[in-house]
Amino acid sequence: MSMKNKISFIKSIRLWGILFLLMLAGVLIVIDISSSYRDANVRADQIRTDFIEQQQLLINFEVERVVNLINFETEHVIQLEQDKIKERVYEAYAIAENIYQQHKMTKSIVEIRKIIVDAIRPIRFDQGSGYYFIDGLDGLSYLFADLPEYEGTNILDVQDARGKYVIQDMVDIVTQTGEGYYRYHWSKPDCAENDFFKISFVKHFEPLDWFIGTGIYLDAVETSMQKIISQYIENHRFGPNQLGYVFILDLLDIQGGDKFAIMYANPNRPDLIGKYVSDELQDAKGKMFRKEFLQGLREQGECYVDYWYKKFDEPEPSPKTSFFKLTEDGRFIVAAGVYLDDVEEEIRQMQIDLNSEIWSNVQLFIFVVIVTILSFILLWNRLSRRLKDDFGLFADFLNRAAYSSEAINRDLVKFVELDQMADTANQMLNDKALAEKALIDEREQLLVTLYSIVDGVITTDTNGHVELMNKVAENLTGWTQVAAAGREIAEVFNLGGGENHLDADKNFIQGQPENSVAVAEFKALLVAKDGTEYRIATSTAPIYGTKSEIRGQVIVFRDETERLKIEEELFKAKKLESVGLLAGGIAHDFNNILAGLFGNIELAKRKIPEDHAAYSYMQVAHQALERATNLTKQLLTFAKGGEPVLEAVSVQQMINDVVQFNLSGSQVKAAIDLPDDLWPVKADKGQLGQVFANLTINAKHAMPLGGTLYISAENIPYEKGNVPVIISGNCIQLSVRDEGVGMTADLLEKIFDPYFSTKQTGSGLGLATVRSIVEKHNGYISVASEPGQGTIFTILLPVGETSAKSVKDPSPRAVSSSMAAGRALVVDDEEMVRKVLTEMLGISGYAVDTADEGGAGKEKYLTAMKDGTPYDFVIMDLTIPGGMGGKEAVKAILAIDPDAKVLATSGYSTDPIMAQFIDYGFKGRILKPFKLMDLQNEISRVLNT
Repeated sequence: MSMKNKISFIKSIRLWGILFLLMLAGVLIVIDISSSYRDANVRADQIRTDFIEQQQLLINFEVERVVNLINFETEHVIQLEQDKIKERVYEAYAIAENIYQQHKMTKSIVEIRKIIVDAIRPIRFDQGSGYYFIDGLDGLSYLFADLPEYEGTNILDVQDARGKYVIQDMVDIVTQTGEGYYRYHWSKPDCAENDFFKISFVKHFEPLDWFIGTGIYLDAVETSMQKIISQYIENHRFGPNQLGYVFILDLLDIQGGDKFAIMYANPNRPDLIGKYVSDELQDAKGKMFRKEFLQGLREQGECYVDYWYKKFDEPEPSPKTSFFKLTEDGRFIVAAGVYLDDVEEEIRQMQIDLNSEIWSNVQLFIFVVIVTILSFILLWNRLSRRLKDDFGLFADFLNRAAYSSEAINRDLVKFVELDQMADTANQMLNDKALAEKALIDEREQLLVTLYSIVDGVITTDTNGHVELMNKVAENLTGWTQVAAAGREIAEVFNLGGGENHLDADKNFIQGQPENSVAVAEFKALLVAKDGTEYRIATSTAPIYGTKSEIRGQVIVFRDETERLKIEEELFKAKKLESVGLLAGGIAHDFNNILAGLFGNIELAKRKIPEDHAAYSYMQVAHQALERATNLTKQLLTFAKGGEPVLEAVSVQQMINDVVQFNLSGSQVKAAIDLPDDLWPVKADKGQLGQVFANLTINAKHAMPLGGTLYISAENIPYEKGNVPVIISGNCIQLSVRDEGVGMTADLLEKIFDPYFSTKQTGSGLGLATVRSIVEKHNGYISVASEPGQGTIFTILLPVGETSAKSVKDPSPRAVSSSMAAGRALVVDDEEMVRKVLTEMLGISGYAVDTADEGGAGKEKYLTAMKDGTPYDFVIMDLTIPGGMGGKEAVKAILAIDPDAKVLATSGYSTDPIMAQFIDYGFKGRILKPFKLMDLQNEISRVLNT
């Protein structure tokens, strides 16, 4: 590039400085204008808000004042008129009472009535418009001076001009209080109209079961209202430009309608006075604002409503707000409104002032920017002269530094930026020395990296000789780096083979790296220098030089021994799970069959005496079924989803009882060492007893010539690392050690497998059951043994309090069948089980109904409730193929009767519902197969709870 195309650094800075100042000025002007308009909008919104609040307070004040005037005047006038008509009614009452007392002993009731009516009929007052009326409480009219055609007729259904049932309301008043006032609209004598406001006073005349009354037309109220209208409403204006006014509606029906009110007073629209008002009227924007204020009046008696309405002098509608309020008597709606756009003129003037102020600020900004740019140019010209001198001096320093190792003298540089460049130039002189040192350190760094890798790493040269090994490789091969260097890779990295080992692909360690490619990971057996065998995963790849040539290979491998052991344990766990699936599949049907056999045998034993020839056979059959039940329980231990019923268990007594029982009659003695302060564990007592029963029986078989079974325990406080990861808190450790024949390593690997047994008569489920129970208790079990040295089982069980939801079974007690009486419902899909339960409950004194599925059981329960013969309890099977089971049925029954006592029963005793039956709405549980006493005990517990 020629010098003509070069750009001057100093001129560029000056140009960019001017542009920056112009841009900064523009940004500041925009920010100021935006801020000003934003503040103006905020002020305008605040002005509008304040204006609306002030106007609402104003119209509220004006309306309240008119309402107070109307209430005061109306009540004052009405009170005076009420006193008059009350006095009149008392006078008529006195006349009727006097006539009745004079003639009650000499004349009939009909005659007395006629005398009283004839005496009161001609009485007139209030300039002839006032008169008396007499009606019976049954609605029959006896005196109706204004409308004599009604006399002798029933007028209960007569309505006033506004739809009120006048006679019915008056009957209610005298019936409830004996006398009272009543307001309505009625006709005047000799007047065609019938909508005059009137108030009457009625009083009960008990001797003839009449009520006597009179009324007065409240013309004085109308006069008072007209006075308020003429003196205040028509002449009073308020608000901006004195456009505000108060108007009054005479309310006919507060529920609304085409004629819900009449315009009573409107100083702004006198042409509307006396005309009906409809609630269908919309404002200029289509809003049904009359329906809105009627709803507000119905709910609160007053309300504000916003709508759009045209002013007289403007063609377009304006926003308006009005306040509506009912008078105390509910007759009038008083309202006032103001237009809300009167404040806009003030806001427009504010915006004009703002625009003028903004233009003045812009002019000031332009002047300040011009002065700032001129000042910047002047100062920059002075500074650039000094900068040119320093650039020349710095260029001379760089020229000398290009061919000399002499450092730049930084004291001669004036500017900080150029001083930093000089420092960089001096640093370049040291780069060569640092690069040489870096090459020396690189090999050391490589060794450090190799020793930090967690996998074993070995590198070789092109001839297959070992060059480098990290610490992991030394530990696994048994060769040190010094001893292995230069040796053949096959000698150091010895991959074994044989019947029990994986075949090893040795092609990559034959000293031919020029033919090597990256090898995928595969499994092999590594034989260390001392003969130790490791199962490893290994792979290899060539090492390339800087010119892409192969200069050796790298072998990476890791110890897989522990991981493979874990995989084997998982495989064993899956085998247990498969047993669980099998056990869960047959448990329900098998236990249903056992329940039928148990029940029928027990019922049969009750039918024959103990000295009967068949009784002993029945007893043997019963014992055989007990063994079958125990076998089923062992199978169910593996069932997936089976939940132990947990409670706080103190193991000392339980272990003593179980061990001594299972060793009775044998030559094996027990040495039990359990501390008194041993923590209780969170366990299913029955399942835990099964664990120690199986371990004791196993030890007894391992010592056929006798010996000692040692059982000990200790508390293990939780500390990370001192217990297996499966244990997450405090636990106890139980040790069971025998002096038996012991086991070889291959037998130890299989002892927990289902159906594996070294005894010809064993089922192969004992130790598998032990392991399954321990694991379901979130515990851990391990075993150690050597031939001739005995065997020791170690069990860790977590410590914890029992779940608040678990329920202990009641202690066994006999239940007298003579004490039981009532009705029971049995729901089970097995006919044999239904029959057995029917017989057993019948023996216990219960009348039994049955159903084969939950839906039918629910219907029977509902029918019994309706008939008044409810069931005392229900026994419900959980699993009913093809029908509603117990889980759903108990919800349906509880919806009918929340106090229903439903007992769950199942052949699958480890079903989660059986473990936590209360959570599902059941009051008790009965495990299949069951005995009569167990059934009676559980029913007794539930009914007495």
